[in-house]
Amino acid sequence: MGERYAEGRGGALLPEENLRNVEPLSLAQETLRLSVRLSLASLGALGGMLAVYPLLTHFGVPDGLRGWCYGVAGLVPSLLIAGPRQVLAFLNVLP
Repeated sequence: MGERYAEGRGGALLPEENLRNVEPLSLAQETLRLSVRLSLASLGALGGMLAVYPLLTHFGVPDGLRGWCYGVAGLVPSLLIAGPRQVLAFLNVLP
């Protein structure tokens, strides 16, 4: 690769035989995949919060603690679906 770079062939650093059967990255496909993953994570978070709501009222959890319980119930499915890196990136975008 160093020799090819020195020759000024920056666009062809790897040999042709190493690039056989390699599909180029599609920006549109990657964006769609990320959008679907974040949508599923958001739906999972909403589902987790809705599933916890009747339990909190049944067990008589104090109002001051319910917000934390909803936060954890929403965060756990999101982390399982999208992964911690994507969830943290998504949360950093929110105001």
